[in-house]
Amino acid sequence: SCVDWAGCTFSRVSFSAVPNGYLTMNAALISQRPKEASGGEPPAYGAAAPFDSSNLSFTLNGVPDARFESFALEIDNGAREVRTLNGERWCGRHAGGRLRLSGSVTMEFDSDEERRRLWGGPGAAAPLRDVEPGSLNVVATHREMVTMGYSYSLEIDVPEIYYEAAGANISSVTGRIVQTVRFFAAYDRANEKYFDIKLINGESGYPDP
Repeated sequence: SCVDWAGCTFSRVSFSAVPNGYLTMNAALISQRPKEASGGEPPAYGAAAPFDSSNLSFTLNGVPDARFESFALEIDNGAREVRTLNGERWCGRHAGGRLRLSGSVTMEFDSDEERRRLWGGPGAAAPLRDVEPGSLNVVATHREMVTMGYSYSLEIDVPEIYYEAAGANISSVTGRIVQTVRFFAAYDRANEKYFDIKLINGESGYPDP
């Protein structure tokens, strides 16, 4: 038999990437109730290869840095099921919650002086006592083109982020300086937006192609 699930809502969507891998997306769905449906052919997907993480550009606080070792970002709609005591097995509706964007990045530095410059400015001798809000921009560019002058791409722009934690470690074995930064987004009043996600593909109706 075939069943359609009606009233589906995206509760969370997450993006992640590691070196020598792909940009991946996971989506969490919640539904309201099933309904009967007739069987059909499964949808067809394009034959284009996945987004390669080697074509991922990363900018933190306006400073391009290609030497990040991991990236994770989650958009949580805060949606939840609303169930009532009226003899129904399924939920009647979904309630929206507080929208939240959060994530983490891991970066490598040549020296601790280079790491301090990221947080304290070009002449910083030590990190700032109070770290100002920053910004984040990630662009994934595909190796294949949609049409002349336009490549498949996904851009995530977050104009204002706050840092929850930023622990830095020096390995006792290799002497590597690695820092993992966890952050969350805030509404940017200057740009009047929380975040932007721009997708370029071959479908008609998208902005550029």
